Amino acid sequence: MNDTKLEKFYEAWSSKAPAEIEYDIEASIRKADVVASAFPHDVLQNIHSILDFGCGYGALVHQLQQKLDIPAATGVDFSAAAISIAEQKFGGDSLKFRRLETLDVAENMQFLRSVVPEGVDCVLLIDLLEHVPDCKALVASLAQFTKYFLIKLPVESSVFDNYILPKEYPGPMHSNGHLREFDVNSVHYFIRQLGLTPVFESLYVYHLDDIFPPAFRGLSFRQRLIRGALKNFKKAMAMVLPKRIFLRLIGGGGYFCLATFSNNHVLNP
Repeated sequence: MNDTKLEKFYEAWSSKAPAEIEYDIEASIRKADVVASAFPHDVLQNIHSILDFGCGYGALVHQLQQKLDIPAATGVDFSAAAISIAEQKFGGDSLKFRRLETLDVAENMQFLRSVVPEGVDCVLLIDLLEHVPDCKALVASLAQFTKYFLIKLPVESSVFDNYILPKEYPGPMHSNGHLREFDVNSVHYFIRQLGLTPVFESLYVYHLDDIFPPAFRGLSFRQRLIRGALKNFKKAMAMVLPKRIFLRLIGGGGYFCLATFSNNHVLNP
């Protein structure tokens, strides 16, 4: 997916009805709560400033800042609509939002030097890298501004979804704009192929409301029956299966890590 297609995707993503925006905000808060509760305290004690690259509506960076008591935070995003909402809902003296005028990596780095000239302790890349064509270039460039990366990725490639349900493969026409997908094993290799070395990493099973978001566009009676049956099936499997087995067989869930970067640690694919 080139920059023009990505720009169109982000424009469409941010042009949502109020109910959809509120759902996205609630989902972001759930992600932040999972991250904040899972990381050992000593892992995060040296983080006093954060930059959320691709902050969306700002809920996640705001929630993390509050939960972890981080003095200074900045959120940047390409979507003007998302940044406007983030400023209205969450902006303040200790949390600033700025719009990226381009998706070009080099131009973004020049912009970030003006926004955070001293750098930050940690850059957040939350549900972003599955959309980015050249993740290695982005991470290597952002490493100029930070010591740590806090990354969250979807783990949604499972046996059930791949072989039982109709399969949507990643690519420029993917409904969620995903250029790549991860399973419970491949996600660990992907992080290391970028030159990242996790200080801490973990997996989690999504809340059912995130596996089955509200049907904002309406569903037929048959679709509601199928959706209800799938929801109950996944809920039951999540209760009886170990986490890694559930994610590999049924899905979905997420991976997150706190990592450092080194060009010398890039693994070959």
